Amino acid sequence: MTFFDELGLRAAEQLETSVGPFIALASFKRLLAAEQPTRGRAVIGALRCAMALDEEGEIERAVAAFEALDGDTISAVTYAVRLLDSGRTQLAARLCAAELSRTGSSTAAYVRARAVEAGLDAGLDSCALWGQVVEHAGARGDHRVHAHAVARWIGAWITRARRDAGAVLPRAALVAHAERAQLAEVLAEERLVILRGRLLSASAFQRASASSSLEEIARRDTAGLGGAALAMLCRHFDEMPFHLHSIEVDRVRAALKRLPDGADKTRLFEGIDAMAALASAYAAREDDASIEAAASRVARASPLAAAASARRAAAATASEPLPSLLAGAGAYDRIVATSIDALACLEGGRAAAAVGLLDAATALLSPDVPVPTSAWLAASAALDARDVEARRAGAGLIRAALARTTSLPPPPLTALAGRLAKAGDGDAAHAVLEEATRLREPAARVASAEIRREIAYAALASGDRGRALEELRRAKGLFCPS
Repeated sequence: MTFFDELGLRAAEQLETSVGPFIALASFKRLLAAEQPTRGRAVIGALRCAMALDEEGEIERAVAAFEALDGDTISAVTYAVRLLDSGRTQLAARLCAAELSRTGSSTAAYVRARAVEAGLDAGLDSCALWGQVVEHAGARGDHRVHAHAVARWIGAWITRARRDAGAVLPRAALVAHAERAQLAEVLAEERLVILRGRLLSASAFQRASASSSLEEIARRDTAGLGGAALAMLCRHFDEMPFHLHSIEVDRVRAALKRLPDGADKTRLFEGIDAMAALASAYAAREDDASIEAAASRVARASPLAAAASARRAAAATASEPLPSLLAGAGAYDRIVATSIDALACLEGGRAAAAVGLLDAATALLSPDVPVPTSAWLAASAALDARDVEARRAGAGLIRAALARTTSLPPPPLTALAGRLAKAGDGDAAHAVLEEATRLREPAARVASAEIRREIAYAALASGDRGRALEELRRAKGLFCPS
C-alpha cells in the first residue's frame, strides 16, 4: 500500500461518514486499481456504498470486483447476508463463493448454501448442498457452523423423505453428525432437529440423553417448543418400542406427566406401560403364552388396537374386503387398519387382496408417521407367502420403511434380513443388515457378507460379471474389515 493509496482510502471513508455514500462511492471506485490491500478495502467500501444507495448496477460491479480480487483475505460475508435478506440471492451466492475459494471460510460456505437454497432452483439437491457444508465445517473444526449446517442437513433429508417415495435416509451419517454437533451453538428450533437425529443412534446413552433434553424442553416449553418436543418423544416411543432403554421410556412418562389429568392421559399411560411390557416379554424371549398375554394387554389399553384385533378376526372369515372404518383418520391409524386387513387376507389365503393393502400401507409411510407394529407383522408374514407378488409387497414395505421413516422393526433384524433374502429380495435384506450392523446386533456383519456373496453368485449366473465382482469385494470387506 502506497502513501497516496492510504490517503485516498481514508478520504473515501471520511466522505462516506460525513457526506454520504453517493460521493464516497466515486472515491472508492477510483481506488479499485490500487495495490493490495488498498484494493480489497476499496472494493468493500464500494459495495457498502452501492448497497446503501440500493443501486443494482453498482452492486453488481462491486461484486464482480470482489470476485476479481486475487489472494485477498478480506471478508464480505456480512454484506452477503444483507444481500440475501434483500432478496439478491445470486449476488450473495457469488460473494460467498469467491470468499470460499480464497479463504475456505465455513461461514462463507454456510451463507452461500443459504443463498443458493433461497434461489428456489427447481433442480437443487438441498441434501447434497448442506451435506457439503457439514463436511467442510467439520473438517475445519468450525463447531458453530457445523452445528447450524447439521440442523439444515437433517431437515433437508426429512423433507426429501416426506416428499420423495424413492428417498433413502442415510441413517448412519445423520446419526454421526447429529452426535458430533454442539447443541450450545444452535437455536432452539435447530436443537430439536439435531435431537431427532440423535434419537436414531445405536447408543442407548445417546438416545437417553436426547430423550432427557426433549423432556426438559417439553417441561420448560423452551421457545414455545414444548408441544413439538413432547410429540417427538412420543413418536420416538412408537417408532422403536422394541429397541428402547428403560431410561428412554421413563423420559416419555416424565414428559407426559405435565399433561392435564383426564381419561386421555390415563389411556396414554396405560398404552405405554402395556407396550413396554410387551417389548420386555419379547426381549426376554418368554413363552408364547406370556407374549400373547402382553399383546392382549396392549389391545385392551388401546381402542385402536382393540378395534384392529376385532377387525382382523372378522376379515379372516369375510368373503369380501371389509369397508374402511378409518376414511377420515390420520395416516398412522390408516396404516394400522390397512396392515391388519392385509394380515387377515394373508391368513385367509387371499394374496391378491393382501398385495393391494400392503402397497396402500407403503404409500402412507412418511418420516412424520411411526410404522406401527401391525405393519411390520403384516410385511413379515408376506415374506412367507407362496405368491411372488405378496413377497414383493412385503419386502417393499420393509425397504420403504427403513428408507423413508425413522422407525425400526422388532429385533432381531438379522433374522428378518435372512427371511428377505430367502424371499428373493437381496437388496432389501442388505438394507436391513446395514441397520443390524449399525445397531451392533451379533453376527450381523457375517450375515451381511453371506448375503452379498449370494447376490454376487446370482449376478454371475445372470451374466452380470461387473456386479458380481463388486458384491464379492463388498463381501470380502465385511469378512475381513481393515
